[in-house]
Amino acid sequence: MPLTLKTFTLHAYEEVLLRQSVTRTAFRNSIVLSLATAFGLLLVFLLRRYRHPLLVPGLLLGAVALYHLGLSLAGLSIGQAQEAGLLLGPFWHNHLYHLLGD
Repeated sequence: MPLTLKTFTLHAYEEVLLRQSVTRTAFRNSIVLSLATAFGLLLVFLLRRYRHPLLVPGLLLGAVALYHLGLSLAGLSIGQAQEAGLLLGPFWHNHLYHLLGD
């Protein structure tokens, strides 16, 4: 296939899109890593300072609530967040029932 201006621009456009996708993924991963590190440091600091049995569950519930608030403020629905890979899942349905027996 001879290289024409049209095929060259199409290949160049695909390459730019691929670079943007890789850059966007790397940026998202660095944000996730930074937030996880900050949450871990906050958890270590608070556990050393306070000895309350509901501290860890409260922090975990608060983190989940803040995450979903951030998704909402970003204008993402639960379905859009699942399609973008921002939520855990999908999980097997009735998987736990099989472990307990019939």
